[in-house]
Amino acid sequence: MGFFGQRTEIPMPLGILEKRTKGNSSLRPFFWGWFVLPLPLLFLVVFFVKWYQQGNELDKIRSLFIQRQNNVMGFNALEVATGFSDLLEKAARDVQMLSLLPKTPEALKSFYKAQTGDFTRFDPKNHAVIQEPMPFYHWVSIRDLQGNQVLSINEGVVSQKTVPLAECTLKNLCDAELVKRAIALKPGEVHYGRLLRYFTPEGVEDKNPGAALGIAYRTPTHVYVMGIEYLQLRDHLTTPTFPYDTKRDLESAYRKGNYIYIVDEKMNIITHPLTWVQAGVDRATGEWVTPMKNDADGGKHSINIAAYQEGKLKEYFTRLLNVSFTANSVDIFRANNLNGTNRILSVIPISLSKGQYQSKGVFGWAIIGCNIDHFEEPKERFIP
Repeated sequence: MGFFGQRTEIPMPLGILEKRTKGNSSLRPFFWGWFVLPLPLLFLVVFFVKWYQQGNELDKIRSLFIQRQNNVMGFNALEVATGFSDLLEKAARDVQMLSLLPKTPEALKSFYKAQTGDFTRFDPKNHAVIQEPMPFYHWVSIRDLQGNQVLSINEGVVSQKTVPLAECTLKNLCDAELVKRAIALKPGEVHYGRLLRYFTPEGVEDKNPGAALGIAYRTPTHVYVMGIEYLQLRDHLTTPTFPYDTKRDLESAYRKGNYIYIVDEKMNIITHPLTWVQAGVDRATGEWVTPMKNDADGGKHSINIAAYQEGKLKEYFTRLLNVSFTANSVDIFRANNLNGTNRILSVIPISLSKGQYQSKGVFGWAIIGCNIDHFEEPKERFIP
């Protein structure tokens, strides 16, 4: 400060002013760089963290979604197996009830008519679903302890004609082996036979009069034998399962990769959308048709899971034999079918507590196929 309050400016040397100006201008970009340059990197880090979190959430959603689909398919397989088992268990109860009735044509006919259920079929010509009543049993036979038939009913027609056991042959779809086993049983015991039907080659209409799965019951004086209607067993292939597309037209559903089939304890396919793969008797020879060994046999031979040696289904069948059929629970995995369609498979044993299955408890297996296209992540995602 100068005298009398006046401010006095002291001039700065020009060299010093120039140095200060240059120093400020050179430091300014340096300091700005420290603040500005990390911003893009910070944005990248934030973006990566957000993307990683969304990816984890999407993986979690996908995992839960597929887990839910697997659970649904597991329960569907259980439903099919239980339904099939219930029908076989019903037959065991019914044949014992039959033995308590009088051995008369009237009593036999009343029993036959009372055992009727609804059967649903698809009419491919009119593309219509038709529901109609159908007997549970195709035929019922009462035999003496030498195996001779003394009273029977077949498709509602009663016969009192005595028919010797020698006339019971595979060629006429009569299970003589089941009758002989039943004679050897103790009174009060039950035994199941095989599903008897004629083999139908690919491309031929599947007409199977008399096709049935036999069950026999021994009393002190007689053997009672009944044939569970094949179409009642086949009807289980139409059970609604994931992804709940209609399966009334079974061959169409098979081509889409969504279908059901049943395998018995001998590894024979006994019900399947493609009727030619099912085990059957040759109409001409009266002998069982030999199962296919490779894909070249397709259409001309039935399929036995264990007899198949090479081809498209080898890896799939090996998994069934070594894992699915040895586990006492649901097995879910991926495999192709004969058409090459990629599917998710759900396999579960069919439990049975009657007859020869009382000790081991397994009649066979129910197998559900679902086209892999139905197993996918949600089309959209929203993560707040």
